[in-house]
Amino acid sequence: MKYKTEDVINSISDFIIIVDDDRRIITTNKKLEEYIGINKLDLAGRIMCDVFTFYTNENKKSCPLIKALESDRSFNFNHKDYLFLLNGEKRLVEGSVGLIRANGSISGAIITFRDITDQVTTEAKLIENEKKFRKLYNSMVNSYTLRKVIYDDSGNPCDYLYLEVNDAFEKLVGKKRSEIIGKRYTELFPENQEFWINSYNHVTQLGESRVFEGYVPAVGKYLRTHVFMVTEDLNGFIAIDVTERKELELQLAKERRLFEELFTTLENAYALCEILGDEDNIDFKFIEVNPKFLKYVNKELEDIIDKKASELFTQTIKDDPTGTKKMLTAYYRAAKYGETQRFDIYSNLMERQIEVIAYGQGENRFAAEYIDISERKALQESLRAEKEKYAELFNSMNEGFVLLEKIFDENGEVRDLKISDINYAGEKILGKGLDEIFGKNASSFFDENCKDANASLAKLLEVSQRTYSKNDSIVKVNVKAFDKILEISTFNPSENMIAILFGDVTDQARLEEAIKHEREQLDLVFNTSLSAFALIEMIIDDNNKPIDYVFTKVNPQFLEVAKKEEDDIVGVRASKLYEVDVYRKDSMFHDYVKVFRTGEPISKEFYSLAYDAYLDISVIKIKDNTLAISFTDISEKKEMQDALHKNLAVLKQSQEIASIGSLELNIESNKILVSPEARRILGIQLDGNISFNTVYKLIHAAL
Repeated sequence: MKYKTEDVINSISDFIIIVDDDRRIITTNKKLEEYIGINKLDLAGRIMCDVFTFYTNENKKSCPLIKALESDRSFNFNHKDYLFLLNGEKRLVEGSVGLIRANGSISGAIITFRDITDQVTTEAKLIENEKKFRKLYNSMVNSYTLRKVIYDDSGNPCDYLYLEVNDAFEKLVGKKRSEIIGKRYTELFPENQEFWINSYNHVTQLGESRVFEGYVPAVGKYLRTHVFMVTEDLNGFIAIDVTERKELELQLAKERRLFEELFTTLENAYALCEILGDEDNIDFKFIEVNPKFLKYVNKELEDIIDKKASELFTQTIKDDPTGTKKMLTAYYRAAKYGETQRFDIYSNLMERQIEVIAYGQGENRFAAEYIDISERKALQESLRAEKEKYAELFNSMNEGFVLLEKIFDENGEVRDLKISDINYAGEKILGKGLDEIFGKNASSFFDENCKDANASLAKLLEVSQRTYSKNDSIVKVNVKAFDKILEISTFNPSENMIAILFGDVTDQARLEEAIKHEREQLDLVFNTSLSAFALIEMIIDDNNKPIDYVFTKVNPQFLEVAKKEEDDIVGVRASKLYEVDVYRKDSMFHDYVKVFRTGEPISKEFYSLAYDAYLDISVIKIKDNTLAISFTDISEKKEMQDALHKNLAVLKQSQEIASIGSLELNIESNKILVSPEARRILGIQLDGNISFNTVYKLIHAAL
């Protein structure tokens, strides 16, 4: 009985494991031994779940035997429930666990399963292929038809009856399926008959698949058709709309002609070449070149095409091995690896400085463009020289110059500035070298060295926040730093940079402070003087001729003489202020013009109609069109002088009547003023004042 049972389980194609009530393996069949490569004798007595590993679809270890024992029931499983681990690979399996019962209790179990990995994979592929086929047929872009061949009485094909069409064919011919099925080709497309019907007949008679391409008037398109025999009586037809391609080909042909025309007229030299040899022995031959290249190398087209460079330019290669190797290596990398190569070189062959751009064209080919950069090189050299001059100028400036790079925050706002360059004058003024400040942030630099750092840095950041423009205004600020007063001008030379031009204005600031003090003192004198003071500005016409003047500043004494308020005088033209003609002969305007033109000061006394007073006036030129006027009211002095003159006249007349002379001694000069009557009495003929001794002698002589 034992052998019969073993023969039975060995004849079963599924894998069989028999276990006892302790889950230990009693026996297995040969199919399982072959599957896992382990003899059943080596398995006997071992716990099944320790030997065979199963996984759930959640990738967790789980033995179906345990599940059956725990649930106390037999059950079936498939690859969606369990995976079997074989030699480290998870396999798809299906099977069952049957519990063996004796006397009402579980005495063992039979586990039967099979590997369905290949089966499931194949079924999945078949299902996928079927889906793809159906999807392809239902969504074909190309037109498809199935037609029945119609023969004439002689047995020759003469027409085709449409049995099936897809959506693409309906769209192509602009007809619905119901309008096509059951119709003949000659009935639907009568204008297409000759070429296309002959082509279809050719396929039918020979039984061969053929591809035709041409213009179909019925649909107004170019079609590429694949015609084949399905059976002796069924004809298959696949059509591809190639109108766009055909039109593109025509356009490409046109553009090709334009390209060839352009290629021959290009300013730069071009060559299309093919690499020959390996990396240690590089050579190339010319496939196509343009006229400019021929001109550069002084060759004819027939002398170059399909010729090797080593044969054409033997002497050049010999004369310049370094330059030749550089060019050949670049060509090789462009052709073999598709790496675009770009470099400058002086070409002895072309006798000029050139820029070479080589790029791969596939199939060991490369294209090279040769740009004459002789002029550009000369300009670069000139620019280099200019830069050197700039650097020399930069470092010979008397003012300090610092370049700062803007540091932006996450919102694009300038949060700080980084020092990137400084000239010699800047180093000298600041007392720090470039190595001490290069790369430093302006915030920390100002904090360390400036007394009003926050204010000055704020000014720098203010100009940095502006929208960059070439005409950006300059911001100036004085900074107390390095025990000096610096005048700083800031401007934006570029979008990401800010420049600082600064000078030591300590002495200038002190001088300005002194001047300010002097001006305050002068204003004090100006406003407390007993004399009237005024500043006037001459008004000049287009011919540089003075035509009027205006008061720009006056002191209180002037206002008192003029009997006006300051607002009534300052800024008002004289002609309007005095309502008189400034050109009249007795006007002081003529004296003002004289001082304006000659710069010579004037002092005089005159009667002013405007102020109804005698004035003692002085006029001097201050600068440009500005004159200073100082005057004193001498009306009382004039009245006293007039009274004195009258008294002297009366005295003179009285002396003449009484024959009485008078002598007047000036003690300081020791001179005597002799009256006319005294001169007559004493017989004095001398003019002017006479010394005391002379008069004394004359008087004693007369006595």
